[in-house]
Amino acid sequence: MRIFACSIDFKPQIGGISEYCYQVSQSLVDNGHQVYFMAPKVNGSDEFDDKEKNLDIYRIEIKFKVILAFSYFNFIFKFKEFLKLVVGLRKLSKEMESIIQVHKIDYICCFFWDKFGWAAYMLKKKIGVPYYLMFHGKDIQENYTFSGFIQNILIRNADAIIVNSEFNKERIFRKVKKPPQIYVTYCGVNEREFFKKEVNEAFKKQLCIEGKKVILTLSRLVERKGVDRAIYAFKKYLDKTNDQNVVYLIGGVGPELVKLKKIANDLKLERKVFFLGEVEDKKKNEIYNLASLFILPCRELKDGDVEGFGIVFLEANCCEVPVIAGNTGGVPSAVINNVNGLLVDPDNIDEIAEKIEYLLLNEHIARKLGKNGRIRAINEFTWSQVAKRILFS
Repeated sequence: MRIFACSIDFKPQIGGISEYCYQVSQSLVDNGHQVYFMAPKVNGSDEFDDKEKNLDIYRIEIKFKVILAFSYFNFIFKFKEFLKLVVGLRKLSKEMESIIQVHKIDYICCFFWDKFGWAAYMLKKKIGVPYYLMFHGKDIQENYTFSGFIQNILIRNADAIIVNSEFNKERIFRKVKKPPQIYVTYCGVNEREFFKKEVNEAFKKQLCIEGKKVILTLSRLVERKGVDRAIYAFKKYLDKTNDQNVVYLIGGVGPELVKLKKIANDLKLERKVFFLGEVEDKKKNEIYNLASLFILPCRELKDGDVEGFGIVFLEANCCEVPVIAGNTGGVPSAVINNVNGLLVDPDNIDEIAEKIEYLLLNEHIARKLGKNGRIRAINEFTWSQVAKRILFS
């Protein structure tokens, strides 16, 4: 099949959606399909595209705001910007149409609904090309908002909806009466990129963690990830056990970084909690293999922001690392309690601390959960399997 894929998030941008777009597209190519990907031009994209051998990537300059930037209330004040959006979407649809016509595309796959979704809707009306919409969690808008109103139009006219968890499937059903067919494809992991290995002692020495047990978080540092809860729980664990042989490594960047550093300092954990900053893809496997356990107690925020799945749980599991995860959103699709990890109430600091203690003190159980995690990841969540579920939708 000839697939036109598009998203406002794509490599070299960092994040779960960007990773999802790239890995699924690569797997579609590996399965014998042609993929033509359109994404915004960003810092580093030229260098990334020059190294990319499998995908035909089209970069475009997008100078108009996303639909999400507008509401019923700011519409009048942002009218000029809204006109730029309308003109920009028309131009975008023309650019997409030229590629679709030249390559005789079978269908459009919108990995993110904003901008490209509306252009795909216009093209379906004009030339009849079918389109799929994908949803990841936070991108599902409330019906009472302007963006939610636009999104519902796109959903009703799509040929299929693809989501990454049963949780998000239910959200779409609640949002739109009689939506098109909804398929759950989940997220994936590259089992050849993430695997158990012995970590170089020099690397441990570089991080000053020789002989230490390691609790690990690797994530974009935003509020819904619940990393603040993990720090408080770690402190409670230390106060109870006086464990001198454990450290907590936090990898990633984001708007919560300054706040999280302050919490660690206020709790006098400067020698126990270490912030690694942004972790390069090529170093992630090494970082995961440092860990005795991985923790990310994701929570649902008041505005509905919630974790859609959690690729990092699969990555940790592929390295045979057990996980502690917040029992919210689509996370239970990635983590089955007492099978490949432990689910916790993300607002219950005591419970999180108890689970940390449980896994650190019961190494045989931690090893079993980690091994189960790798088996489950390989059996159910490789990117090739995700790509095939998309094709069958």
